[in-house]
This record gives sequence, structure tokens and C-alpha cells, in this order.
Amino acid sequence: DESEWFKIPNHHPAIVSVDLFERANASIKRFSLSNKKPRDYLLRGKVFCGCCDHAMSLRNGAWFYCRHSEVAETLPCHGVRIKMADLEQVVFETIRAQMCPALGIDSNKDKLDLQTVQQTEHEEKLRSIQDSKRYLYEQYALGEIDLETYRTRKAVYDTELVQAKNVHAVITAQTKQIKSDYEIKLKQQEIVQKVGNANMLTKALIDRLINKVYVFPGDRIEIEYATQDFLETKESEKEV
Repeated sequence: DESEWFKIPNHHPAIVSVDLFERANASIKRFSLSNKKPRDYLLRGKVFCGCCDHAMSLRNGAWFYCRHSEVAETLPCHGVRIKMADLEQVVFETIRAQMCPALGIDSNKDKLDLQTVQQTEHEEKLRSIQDSKRYLYEQYALGEIDLETYRTRKAVYDTELVQAKNVHAVITAQTKQIKSDYEIKLKQQEIVQKVGNANMLTKALIDRLINKVYVFPGDRIEIEYATQDFLETKESEKEV
């Protein structure tokens, strides 16, 4: 074991000088560093065989192929493969073609504004009834009205208050849902704009939009999207 050796510095004359040794060592390290930038395989882990549903393998950084059926000539997906660059391009073109051109953002905003106004009006009505009920009690406490009058008017206010609270609860729930729908539309619009401004497929778009890409015989593909809300209703299929 070298760790147990006794080492005596400068015991033997150096074969080469220390300076020459260090320069040679630095040169070796420099040449061992690769200047080649690693290829970013955008669809790695997203491509599946449309026949057997196995993940497709990448060969030579250029082709996706169905490894599962490579030695089984009887399988329908035997020989299925697709060039990586072609697949990336057709996936990008398919996404752009299927994006909804209009998401109705303006109409959703108008609906939210109207609902917010209605909610505010009902909140004011609710506070008005509560104020009237408190004022009624103050009148009774000060002896300005008798007990019978107080009970009669209080019963009216109680009925109005229950109705107002029920309406307010419904309107509040509706406003919450409309606001949620509007925020979803805004996020969808952001995605559509990013795709519209892009000139090629990116890792960010893939991670946000795509679950899987299925490849079938005949160079046909199907895209399984992470969400369908911002896409056209037509089938997400295209041939390479």
C-alpha cells in the first residue's frame, strides 16, 4: 500500500526539472479539457413508440428508434425511427398550428369587472341592513320605540339580512370562480405569446406544454399535451 511507504524528498536526481514537469503537466490538463459543447437533446425522455408505448432510444444523437421492437420483426413498430431534428421541427410546427389565436381575454376581464361591481353593491346592501338593525336597537334602548315595535321591525331586518347574506355568498363564489378563470386565461395567453414569438422549439416550451410525443409507423406523430385549454379542437396529429 503506497500510503505506508516512507518517502524521502529529493533522494534521487530529477529526470526532468520541476519547471519542465509542471509545464508539461499543465499542457496535458489543458488538452484533456473538451471544448465541445454538449448537445441539448430537447425531447429526451418525451418520445414514445405509438405502438408499444415504450420510450424510444436515441442513437448517435441523431435518431429516435424503438429499441423494444428492433429484433422483433413481427411487431408493428419494428423499424420505426425518426430523425431527431425532423421530430423537433414538426413538434414545434404542430404546437404553433394548434394554438388558439384568440382566448377571449377581454370578454373575461369585462365579466370579472361586472361581477366585482355587483359584489360591492351587495356588500354595501348587507352593511346597510346591519346598520339599520343596530340603529333599531339603539332606538329601543333609548326608549324611543316600544318593545312590540322593536320586535316587529327586527323580524323584518332579520329576514332581509338572511336573504342578503345568501345572495352575497352566491355572488362571492361566482366572483372567485370568474377571477380564477380569468387568471388561467392570462397564463394561457402568456404561453401562446411565447410560442408565437419563438422561432424554434425550446426546453422551456417542452417542459410546460408536452407530456409525451408518440411516434407511429409512416412518420406519424401524436402529441400528448400537459393542457388542452389553449389548443384548437382538431386532433393533435401530424405527419413528418
